[in-house]
Amino acid sequence: MHIFSEISLWFIPLCLAIGAGLAYVLYRKKFQLTDVPRRTVILLFCLRAFSMSLVCALLLHIFVDIRSKTIEKPTIVFVHDNSASITMLADSNFFKHEYPNEIRKLRAGLEKNYKVAFYQFGENFSHDTTLNFADRQTNISQAFQEIRQRYANKNIGAIILASDGIYNSGENPLYTLQNTGITEPVYCIALGDSAQQRDNLIRSVLANTIAFKNVPFRINIHSQSFNLQGKTSKVQVFNGTQKLFETTVYARSTAEFNEIPCTLVAQKAGQIIYRVVIETHEGEVNRINNEYTFSVEVLDSRRKIALLFEAPHPDIAALRRAIETNENFEITVSSAEQWNGNVQDYNAVILHGAPSTPAKSAAIFEQIVKHTIPLLLVYNSTTALQQLSKLGIFMQQQNRQTDEVQARFNSNFDLFELSAEHKQVLENCPPLITPYATLSAQNSLKTLFFQNVSGIETSKELLFFSENDQQKFAMIAGEGVWRWRIHSFRQSNSFEAFDVLVNKIVSYLSLTQKRDVFSVQSKQLFYENQPITMQVQLFNKSFEPVSGKQISVVIRNAEGHEFPFTCIENNALYELNAGNFAPGAYTFTATTTLDNEKLTRNGNFTVLPLHIEFRQTRANHALLRQIAQQNGGELFFPSTMHQLTQAIENNKAVVSIMHSSIKRRSLLDISLLLILLIVSLAAEWVVRKYEGAQ
Repeated sequence: MHIFSEISLWFIPLCLAIGAGLAYVLYRKKFQLTDVPRRTVILLFCLRAFSMSLVCALLLHIFVDIRSKTIEKPTIVFVHDNSASITMLADSNFFKHEYPNEIRKLRAGLEKNYKVAFYQFGENFSHDTTLNFADRQTNISQAFQEIRQRYANKNIGAIILASDGIYNSGENPLYTLQNTGITEPVYCIALGDSAQQRDNLIRSVLANTIAFKNVPFRINIHSQSFNLQGKTSKVQVFNGTQKLFETTVYARSTAEFNEIPCTLVAQKAGQIIYRVVIETHEGEVNRINNEYTFSVEVLDSRRKIALLFEAPHPDIAALRRAIETNENFEITVSSAEQWNGNVQDYNAVILHGAPSTPAKSAAIFEQIVKHTIPLLLVYNSTTALQQLSKLGIFMQQQNRQTDEVQARFNSNFDLFELSAEHKQVLENCPPLITPYATLSAQNSLKTLFFQNVSGIETSKELLFFSENDQQKFAMIAGEGVWRWRIHSFRQSNSFEAFDVLVNKIVSYLSLTQKRDVFSVQSKQLFYENQPITMQVQLFNKSFEPVSGKQISVVIRNAEGHEFPFTCIENNALYELNAGNFAPGAYTFTATTTLDNEKLTRNGNFTVLPLHIEFRQTRANHALLRQIAQQNGGELFFPSTMHQLTQAIENNKAVVSIMHSSIKRRSLLDISLLLILLIVSLAAEWVVRKYEGAQ
């Protein structure tokens, strides 16, 4: 213990002297204590001297450093797989009834010498100690990530992982162990059966998420057959009860894989649900995975984009190839002189180097402005900037001077999102050639990129958007975007950064949305483990948000059963979380009243079954063994896990940690000293009263 003060500690003897002096003045002639024994007087003298000395010492603001030691017992972090794959085989009764008692015994044995923290994982990571083996996904890597976050700088003795080794979400847990820096020993309890059962399953279906009405689209079906050699199986594709495709596969070996190409044609638009079914054979333990459900969003038609140019330029090829990566778009490329189309037939038009002085180019621009067609204008030296005044954009170039500028992202841009990786690639792209000009606009501009001139950030716009009540407009005020596409490939071995930028610009321009006073936003596709959520917006005639209204939503299943709900208001936005629904097709109706008028909006959504846990029936004990070996643990089975406690106790790395800490405290904060002071004064008073003194 170290003692120090704001003033010299040599004042402590002075405090003792003051205390003794005051006591001496009071008791030197035994005032009113002439008949009191000498021993009693000496006792009173000592009590008064102690009290006064302590009071003086407390006034010196003395501090003491108090060292304390604590012992932290090692924590055993027990994480258990709660996914459905654990109980899908023949020994499911053991895991549902006997196994939980074995786990409780194991935890009780560990708690005698260690702290035990029990968690379960599957779809989510939780502290729940009740296992029901109902989770529809398994994410082992998340369990290790959570342990690292929750127990950073804590004394983890060991980690116990109880699982069948099957994971279908997240990364390989071996990599997670390395990346998170977990070095504590991991002891694995291998659940499930590592022997391959007889099984016929649809492993996966590869299909685009978007197709077009009456346009054939291709899917690839991946099927697997285990221990069914010499048998044939039918594979069929259904839409509802309608059979769309059928073929037969033959199992030549004990582990047969087949890839089956299939072409489908959607007859209607919307979210279409398809089922792929493979024939079931006798002896299959798991029959859930004989069926696979997937959905395709069928559109009426592609959005049509026209790319018109004044003269050939490398930028045109870069823009065209970027747009062609999006199957949602159908692009037409033509020079302005050879163009014989109608801009009204297109969802958006891109002009490169136009409008220019030739009459044909100017006439096309006039039609775009007249019919308020969404427009992306890409600058080059032929662009007649004065023509932009017809869009409310005013650019005055000085003596046809140009600058070489790079892009600087505007953090306040909110029309669409770009990933951090894409932003970094685009900001490091080669410079564009831009006109040295001043820009102003009748309408407010939303700038995606500002100009960065020789490393100096400016407030001049490089890529910006403008919108009025009739037309959307965007402009890339620079020439040479083809260099951006090449740079994107050099940086990431992919054109993705540039292609995503162009497609987001074109998507924003070509998507026309009718503004409605009452609108319901909801996904059309959910999985059975996802809650049904909706967002509802309500505006008055001036398109100002309306609050304080009751909005009701009624959801109906295919049988006509109704499920009524009421939206919750959150900052003038109404939200609904209806919870989870069983797989199937649903419709909904949202209603409210505004200005004595009843408003109604209808919609639909589909809930798909999630059977990802049943795609793999064979436990992956090899992975668990690798995890245990990598981190210095061991592999156990349910029949031998009673030996796990002894294995941890024998591990010399699992030890308690002594923590030493120093706490600085003022003497005034030490309650014991104040108690001693009070006791001393009280004792003196009691003795004096007892002896008859005042």
